[in-house]
Amino acid sequence: MAKKPLVIYWSPYSSARTSEPLVGEYNLLYPDPENVYSSLVRRMPESKNDRSIQTYMSCPAASARLKNMWVFKAPFTMEYGYDFSDPDNPQVWNITEGYFSWRVNRKSVIEGGAIISLSIKHMLFSEESITPLFGPPVMFKPKYMNYGTSIPGAFDISKWFRPHVFEVQLWEKVGTFKIEEGEPLFTVEFITDRPIQIKRFAMSKALIEYADSCVDSHKYFGRWLGLAKKYDIFTKSKMDKLVLKEIQNNLVD
Repeated sequence: MAKKPLVIYWSPYSSARTSEPLVGEYNLLYPDPENVYSSLVRRMPESKNDRSIQTYMSCPAASARLKNMWVFKAPFTMEYGYDFSDPDNPQVWNITEGYFSWRVNRKSVIEGGAIISLSIKHMLFSEESITPLFGPPVMFKPKYMNYGTSIPGAFDISKWFRPHVFEVQLWEKVGTFKIEEGEPLFTVEFITDRPIQIKRFAMSKALIEYADSCVDSHKYFGRWLGLAKKYDIFTKSKMDKLVLKEIQNNLVD
């Protein structure tokens, strides 16, 4: 008997913050994510239909993971220069005309490196508990990873409503890095034995305010609040119900 699909809602992040100039209603900068398994099938050689040739695509351990993995790609080519030789005065500048705005939010955990946070932000939500794994592209070879890697993370998207931010850990503290149009930025894997159904929604004013309240939660509850406590606050205040209702009123798919 086929298992019921797990619905994952996603949207480009919109913000009411005036400090985020390239985060607003830029829906056209966010193509739909692509299923990793389907992408691999399209990239397989002509011999893919030859049953005498075994590939990991026929292995249930591999294919089950790949079918529940999605890749998010860059909408245009962007290139940046940066200089973190003075840690108290880091410099970042765009080289290409097209670019996403950036911030320096964290210090590098790699000696001699740097971290840049780009305003490439995605919202994900589910009615049911699920903790997706965000990380560097799996089964792809993006050129930007010659310069650095996307930073991994995970949180239960049914119990916390905040954007996933594309941050790059750069290998060097001075240099340039480039992301080409259509290049995979990161993958998201959903650890479940159920099929995944992706639905896109648009961020309404209410959803923007709900997301920003989660981002700003440290102002009220303290900076070092753990995820378990955040989940508890979120569900006890019925935020999960409010978010779901508003998403369903703003579905695109």
